[in-house]
Amino acid sequence: MTFAAALAMGGELALTLWAMVTGWAACLLVFVLARRQLSLSWSLALAIILLTTPAVLYGGGNGQVEIRSAAFVLASILFMISAHRNASYRLFALAGICAGFYLGAKFYGLIFVGASGLVVLCNRDGLRRGLVFGAAAILAGFQWYYWNWLHTGDPVFPILTSLFQLPDTLIWTREFGRYFTETVSRGELVLDRSLLNWLIYPVLSIFNIAERLEGGRTGFGIFSLLIFPLAIAGLFRADQRRREFIIPLSIAFIFFTVWFFSGTAQRTRHLLPIYPLILIGLFPAAVAFARRASLVAPLVGVIAITLAVQLGGQAIFSANYARYVFSGETREEFYGRNVPGANAAQWINRELPQDAKLGFMNRQLAYSIDRPNFMMHPHLQVIVDSSPNADEEQKFIAQVQKQGLTHFLISGNWQKSKPATEHPVPFFAMIQRLVNSGCLHRVHGFNTIHISSRTLKSFGGADVPTQDTVLELVAEQCPGLK
Repeated sequence: MTFAAALAMGGELALTLWAMVTGWAACLLVFVLARRQLSLSWSLALAIILLTTPAVLYGGGNGQVEIRSAAFVLASILFMISAHRNASYRLFALAGICAGFYLGAKFYGLIFVGASGLVVLCNRDGLRRGLVFGAAAILAGFQWYYWNWLHTGDPVFPILTSLFQLPDTLIWTREFGRYFTETVSRGELVLDRSLLNWLIYPVLSIFNIAERLEGGRTGFGIFSLLIFPLAIAGLFRADQRRREFIIPLSIAFIFFTVWFFSGTAQRTRHLLPIYPLILIGLFPAAVAFARRASLVAPLVGVIAITLAVQLGGQAIFSANYARYVFSGETREEFYGRNVPGANAAQWINRELPQDAKLGFMNRQLAYSIDRPNFMMHPHLQVIVDSSPNADEEQKFIAQVQKQGLTHFLISGNWQKSKPATEHPVPFFAMIQRLVNSGCLHRVHGFNTIHISSRTLKSFGGADVPTQDTVLELVAEQCPGLK
């Protein structure tokens, strides 16, 4: 919601600046937490390492929720450590409020609140402190879950709906729930949920051994692995096992364990809210041991290598945007290079009637289309069923008419002369039948691209040419409506 406020008050410039500032917040909090244990130089080094982490570069400037959630996580940890030190219920309440903001931002916040609450309970006077923390977290973050329950009957929709096979509704059916679960399992569960994979997940991610974890270009880099031996050696010393280290590491350990075995998506960047806890737990212990063991120079070398690699990655990542800034490229040209289907969105905004309502499937166009629209995502909704096996013409037409859709933007070159049997996917075979019958009329076609990597295309990465088509609904030609 803060992005909406920034956009309303200052337009696109304010929105972009706010994305930048909120992307920095977690790094500033890492500096604050590190400064309680380390000198200015060490603390700045840690903050810069986080700021240049690939996952932060990826999500910081484009408004993704993970790095903003990391700020709430760090603020919660800061208050929690202070609350333990001062035996302050008010600080536990503040820690709970910050945790509640993550709770309200994403379902993963449930894991964080649970992990944090467990750590609070395991300390002296844990029950009362846990009640204060938990109540504050629920108060700050319950609104989205209440909205879900009010509109779907499931506070964590669609998790309970699918788990307990609740009755079909207009927005979710048991058949679609099974398809959704299978799609998530096939596309997001890269690793079997075994003890071995849980143990080696960091290695598989950091070295990009399992590419579908996306631990390469949008991962956490090599720093945590490089300092791990020094940190463990430091934590073996009794004087280093302080709350400032143990609390964040314990919460991160519990969170990762529940996250991994829960069956949720296994992409590394989803762990970004927790990654700073690893840094503030390991790095001070590594510095302390390096000082005692006369290993400061190797540790400085590790920091230098990490920053060199990550700043080099940042330079490569920035090349695409530097081209726009320094070449005189127009916005439309920039969108055309970086957003598949952008030329179609621009045409739609110019040419479709004001009262048209567009159905589209590619989510990257949601912010580019000005006409009233509905995103017919094939994996996330069933209001207009566009899943691969949806092939009932009359049902589809009834659904789109209920949503008031008049036009569609669909990938492919849709011509009347093509036989439906050319399409192996039942949904697209149905679309072809509707085109052949005249129910869907071709309005305009576009040549576009499938971008394999926006970052690497500036260095010779290849794009795949594709096509999009705008179709218009001609109701009198549709099956069952003549």
